[in-house]
Amino acid sequence: MFVVAPFLCVASVGLLCWLVFTLAIYALPFAIGVVAFLHAIHAGSGAVGAIVTGVLAGVATLLASQMAFALVAVVWFRMILALIFAIPAALAGYDTTLGLAQTGLSSGVWAHLFAITGAAFVGGTAWVRMWAFVPADAQDQDMDRRSSRSHPG
Repeated sequence: MFVVAPFLCVASVGLLCWLVFTLAIYALPFAIGVVAFLHAIHAGSGAVGAIVTGVLAGVATLLASQMAFALVAVVWFRMILALIFAIPAALAGYDTTLGLAQTGLSSGVWAHLFAITGAAFVGGTAWVRMWAFVPADAQDQDMDRRSSRSHPG
């Protein structure tokens, strides 16, 4: 058992890190879905109605943001939208990394430093994953515009 335990610990931390990085982009739609669910519960909706409301709000948020990110060609708008998704992901990454760091570190300062690093990585991952929603032809057009401005011909 003493031989297997360290490998299981490393595997579980790796699995949690993979899960956080994979789900980072869904932090904002999930939060909006939870808020819609709680609002529906407090408004007197039943449990089923509140669940449906929360799921629809989360899915609508995700789809609307993906469509806006893919269809709008203004780069600063895409950056702001990616930042809106990266901030909740960074907060979730901070909390997750802090929880993992506090299990293995006795110093609170080091745990918070690891948590800040984890927040930066998770937020950056969400930022980069948002750029995956840009169609390839839009990226090519953007590169063509940049190269024509820098090298007038």
